[in-house]
Amino acid sequence: MLLYYSWWIHFIYWFTSGAAEYPNSCGAANAGMIMITLVIIFIYSIVLLYLILKNEQQKQKDYIKFIISVYVPIVLLILYFLIR
Repeated sequence: MLLYYSWWIHFIYWFTSGAAEYPNSCGAANAGMIMITLVIIFIYSIVLLYLILKNEQQKQKDYIKFIISVYVPIVLLILYFLIR
């Protein structure tokens, strides 16, 4: 999860610092970062949903907490754009 949150920190910094604007980056690179992020979220979600369905009570609760932690950065990003 440390690598996942590091990716989100880099992702948010990239788009909020101005590094994603025209002279430094092109639209294809920015779209590539967004697509990579969506693929990472999709893989985490599929694996965790499989583990939730496969395991028993206590482990299910742990994996549910884990999947919530996967979606926390998305919710924070949406809130950031709504408040901004």
